Amino acid sequence: MSKINFTDAKLRNLQPQNKRYSVMDAKEDGLELLVYPKGTKTFCLYKRMKGIPNHKKIGNFGDINVAQAREIANKIKTQMYDNIYLNHNEKLAKLTLNDIFENFMKIIKKSKTGTKNQKIKTKCFRKYSEIL
Repeated sequence: MSKINFTDAKLRNLQPQNKRYSVMDAKEDGLELLVYPKGTKTFCLYKRMKGIPNHKKIGNFGDINVAQAREIANKIKTQMYDNIYLNHNEKLAKLTLNDIFENFMKIIKKSKTGTKNQKIKTKCFRKYSEIL
């Protein structure tokens, strides 16, 4: 994938090839132009979210220009990051102290510490879990 500074003139001059290819914008991170064999040119936003590649179609070149595509891409990225942040905070808000202790004990059980330490940690956990 090559990176170029998107301008309307540069994108108009891109020629279709036998297979679809993409060009990334040098200014807006994740903004990509897909050029199809029949000549269609489509703006997309490409981002990896939690390790998963994510393509969001923005619009066809010609229907929207470069400035509009950059603005839309920026708004979509903001929404994507806001959703991740909100989902993360909702999960944290739902956690109880008991959940945290259970997760802690799962980690302890997987660790390869001595049996004496294991027994002490288990007793400690049981005492605290009775309180909860």
